Amino acid sequence: MGVNTMTGLPDISIVIPTFNRPDRLARALHGVLHAHGALVIEVIVVDDGSPDAAGVEAVVRGADPTGRTIRLVRQANRGPAAARNAGAAASTADLIVFLDDDCVVTPGCLDILLGVHRNSPPNEVLAVMGQAVWDPATRVSPLMEVAMRGAQFDYDSITDPEQVPFSRFYTACASIGRRTFDDLGGFDTTLPAFAAGEDTEFAYRLAKRGGRIVYRADAVVLHDHPLELRSFLERQRRAGRAAVEVVAR
Repeated sequence: MGVNTMTGLPDISIVIPTFNRPDRLARALHGVLHAHGALVIEVIVVDDGSPDAAGVEAVVRGADPTGRTIRLVRQANRGPAAARNAGAAASTADLIVFLDDDCVVTPGCLDILLGVHRNSPPNEVLAVMGQAVWDPATRVSPLMEVAMRGAQFDYDSITDPEQVPFSRFYTACASIGRRTFDDLGGFDTTLPAFAAGEDTEFAYRLAKRGGRIVYRADAVVLHDHPLELRSFLERQRRAGRAAVEVVAR
């Protein structure tokens, strides 16, 4: 693991939860390793019980044969909330960046996120999120356009990027100070174990603490996840169920 010689720690810890998508994970890791510039990073990949565990391990070893930058954490399949919490617990930097395994960071993205935190009051309860856009190599269908315009992501409705409502917080690429993350108790693992709603619930608790969410549209990640109607509808069903549970609390 590389360390900043001034602090003895990495500048940022990047936590990537993954489940049985070794091909996409390989792209995500390649992006991180080639886009962090001068930043000292550590990467924590959390395998959330993938049936193809060997495939995930091969991708991690292939991306970082020395094991100096990327570490692999394994857990039983408990969902993305538990996976992110496990990655955060295994990380060491004061700033944690959560990145989905189907997202590829672009050059400058990580510097932008870190810069917002460094230019904010040290004790501020703060989360910063970048923007996910469809990978140019992906054929964007009308359904995918709908997803990016509110059904899955709704960046266009953000009127003040310095004060983003909790309902528009997305963890495709988001950074949170370790102290804030720990004080909030991490992501809620009592929600149903599927990828929908855990980020909104976390942001709701952050907002209740008087926290602030900042959106940086220039901190871009390429979203490599073609959508099919069946899987999209299933995700929306899960998101609706999670929303009901969050509101009920």
